[in-house]
Amino acid sequence: MAKKGKTSRGRSGANGSAALTVITERQAWFTPETLAAYLQVSDRQVRNWVSEGLLASYKIGSSRRFDPADVDAFVAQFRDEGKPER
Repeated sequence: MAKKGKTSRGRSGANGSAALTVITERQAWFTPETLAAYLQVSDRQVRNWVSEGLLASYKIGSSRRFDPADVDAFVAQFRDEGKPER
C-alpha cells in the first residue's frame, strides 16, 4: 500500500523564492485490524503478541499502529527453512 511521493512548492523568505519539498514513498502503517487481516489471524492474536512483547507497536494518542518493517522482522523469525521435525 505504498503512496506516491508528492512535490509541493511554497514561498519562503522575503524575496518569494520557491522552496521544493519532496515526500518520499512510504508504506502505510497497519492498524490492529488491518494487520490481523494481512497476517490472516484474529485481532485477539495480534493483541496477545503485543502484550507478550513479541510484536513491536506504537501508541499514538489512543490508537495503536504497527510499522511494516517491524511486522516483516516479526514474521521472518517464523520462516520455515524446511528442517525436518523431530
